[in-house]
Amino acid sequence: MLKVLIVLNFVIFVHYSVSGLTIDAQSEADKCFIKECRETFFRKTGEAPLCGSDGKPYIHHFSFSCAQQCASKYGIELIVAYEGYCKGKPPGVEYWRPIMEF
Repeated sequence: MLKVLIVLNFVIFVHYSVSGLTIDAQSEADKCFIKECRETFFRKTGEAPLCGSDGKPYIHHFSFSCAQQCASKYGIELIVAYEGYCKGKPPGVEYWRPIMEF
């Protein structure tokens, strides 16, 4: 299983705990995040699912569960180490999580 450790404003650590995961699987998972999670979030809320005022892409907590479901289809486990918010948004209002990049 591929484990992705997501750390706010730090490096994204990727750990392959099981060998044999192909580039194709990663690409398919990435497509899944883009197509299913981002489009679904926008359709439900009318808001863009990502913000990146600090130059980093973040995914809203509302669609994080969708990202987890997408990831599980490809044997990827998402682990969030820290939770933060987009710059310009006050703490405790709109919480966002970093989104992984393959």
